[in-house]
Amino acid sequence: MSNSDEDSACSSAPSARGRHKAWSRAFKELFPQLMKKLSAMQNTYIYQDLAYHDDIRILKIMCGDQAAPLKCMLLPSALPTINGRPSSSTSKMHDYFALSYCWGREEPTHPITMYDEQLQKLTLSNSIFYIQENVAAALRHFRREDADVNIWIDALCINQANDDEKTAQVSRMHEIYSTADYVCVWLGAGKPETRDTFRFLNTILELERLDRLIDNEQSLESWINSMSLDILCRHWAPGPTAFTPRQILELEKAGQKTEPESLPTWIPRIEGHAFWGRSGIQYGRSRRNGDSFVADLERQIRRPYNASKSLPPNIKFGRLRPPNQKTQWKRNPQKDTPEKSYLAGIVDPRSSRLGKYDGTLHVRGFKLGIIEKLSGRVLNGVIPGEALRYGGWPEEPKSGSFPTATNVPDRLWRTLVADRGPYGDNAPRWYRRACVEVLINVNSNGDLNTEVLLGLEDLPTAIREYMTRIQEVTWNRKFFLAESRTGESLYGLAPPGARYGDDICIFFGCSVPVIVRKVSSKQYQFVGECYVHAAMKGEAIQGEMKSEYFILI
Repeated sequence: MSNSDEDSACSSAPSARGRHKAWSRAFKELFPQLMKKLSAMQNTYIYQDLAYHDDIRILKIMCGDQAAPLKCMLLPSALPTINGRPSSSTSKMHDYFALSYCWGREEPTHPITMYDEQLQKLTLSNSIFYIQENVAAALRHFRREDADVNIWIDALCINQANDDEKTAQVSRMHEIYSTADYVCVWLGAGKPETRDTFRFLNTILELERLDRLIDNEQSLESWINSMSLDILCRHWAPGPTAFTPRQILELEKAGQKTEPESLPTWIPRIEGHAFWGRSGIQYGRSRRNGDSFVADLERQIRRPYNASKSLPPNIKFGRLRPPNQKTQWKRNPQKDTPEKSYLAGIVDPRSSRLGKYDGTLHVRGFKLGIIEKLSGRVLNGVIPGEALRYGGWPEEPKSGSFPTATNVPDRLWRTLVADRGPYGDNAPRWYRRACVEVLINVNSNGDLNTEVLLGLEDLPTAIREYMTRIQEVTWNRKFFLAESRTGESLYGLAPPGARYGDDICIFFGCSVPVIVRKVSSKQYQFVGECYVHAAMKGEAIQGEMKSEYFILI
């Protein structure tokens, strides 16, 4: 080999210094990843045994300033009830708030130093617990400088390595969240665009501006940022926030607390959102038994709703007809009397013994209440002022006390739409806000003229959709107040033929409450279907009740 070839080979081979630099660079790149993997396996904290069927753990965040290391302890705590029964736990019951958050995918790299109940630091071999960055940020945010804080957070309060404990504790999530003093929904550490996103969310609460914002291409980025918030995904997916008496949204650096209803989950016209697009808004959520009080084109594809929680009916109230001659009977081995398959209780078995139809129908059920106040009919889309006042709308609101979207009576805005959306699903929560926007337009007599409002050219789309639903529900019907069998006030919608003193009943197997009029000691005249707020999901038959037979003529 010539000298020139040797020189070329030597020059192409890496020098010792070059190899050292390459190894050093590779080490710097791989070392953080290696440490993350190692740190995730270095939890030395050992969970103490827990009576997990009776107790939960509460994490006490020990006080400290923002820069101080996190110091915590886990305490066993009893809950007031266990599956609705009084708790038999002997553990102390600690006050706490619960945290709802997104776990994230990052490795747990942030250490917590754990102490025992005597405030003694555990030994180094059993005192370290590593948590994810999002959890660490939340704990630092809620830590106080002057007092310890009790919090329930599943990542630490449940031993994730114990499958039996995890199964038992997850089954009690409803009790854990509902008995907390309050619940904080942690959205994560603030980003530069977070503040702008929340300003945008406050802007779209104004329904008059919503249409313009949807059609404005310059708002596209703001829509994307708002729809990508983790809290929206948590809202559409059933989670702990559905069980809480109070929700507080904490956003670090956003500088504000926002109630859940202020979030844009009520926007009706978004074609694409966190999960399934508009089809998801219509059908994506789990649906309760549908509404058969208001007829619409979708009724035949929806499961009939049952106020009595019995079997779906195949009889539509209207002209009374003889019982079906092909009805099959079966005997329940636990009972002495036969029962009819499918329509148990709607027709008295004794009626089959009559042999010949006599123009009456025997049904079984119970009386829910008696009508005490009744509004005039809703004619030409005009809802009388007394109908609104029955629902809690003030006749002459005092200064500073006018109802808002957060305190408009629940039974008012739900009854106006029969607690259903345009597709038969549960009433969207944005209906509450739309209700306020609509009702501030009552005339000097307190009446609401829906025809006039729908005739406005610049009416926001959300308001128009809500008004259309109101007309579908209330047209030619009456509003009523009634006293229930327990002394409570009932508010709802009645057919045009309803009168004072009529009985509101629930017949077993019937899809909705009905109104009947007593004509003799045992005979009643059927008036029509009705809507009763808070009595359409089987609530009326909770607890003890006395059923009776009604003879409809």
